[in-house]
Amino acid sequence: MKKWNSYKSSQADEKFDVIIIGSDISGLTVGALLSLNGKRVLILEKHFKIGGFTHTFRSDNYEWDVGIHYVGEVHKPWSMIRKLFDLISGNELTWSQMDENYDRMIFPDRNYDFIAPNEKFIESMISSFPMDELGIFKYITLVNNSVKSAKSFFLNKALPDPIGFLSYPFMAKNFFNYSDRITYDVLNEIINDKN
Repeated sequence: MKKWNSYKSSQADEKFDVIIIGSDISGLTVGALLSLNGKRVLILEKHFKIGGFTHTFRSDNYEWDVGIHYVGEVHKPWSMIRKLFDLISGNELTWSQMDENYDRMIFPDRNYDFIAPNEKFIESMISSFPMDELGIFKYITLVNNSVKSAKSFFLNKALPDPIGFLSYPFMAKNFFNYSDRITYDVLNEIINDKN
């Protein structure tokens, strides 16, 4: 009777300082930062390719991605996200500017262009919904406030346990005022045109 020799990974006997499960953008970023600081890192991924929401799939003549649409603020060299990508890529990553008309919502009877910068987007929305100018400004203000509140919420997660635990109620409070609501409900409160 022939004895079955089970498969054994060549890395099974290696020693790592950190093992990260999942190769999405956060897993890859943390792995890169740790390795830049001298740690031996192993990243494990069950999918056949790394990247999480950065995956692209093909079937016949079609190609699509599963999530990430674009990355904001990377054209501002002083932005935190740009600094992070520059650090983990050794300044090797280059960015392509998207078109001014960066997105479009298409319905059977009309379409709406999303235009950069923010001021042009607001003008475009007001020209499509002139009766809701005030509501559009309220919505943009709410979105901006939501983004600001999220910064302290996520910063809290990077704090050491005792400080993070004590500061959590203060740093998270404003974030939950926005995150616990759905867009549909907010728009129903401030927009008159329901079409």
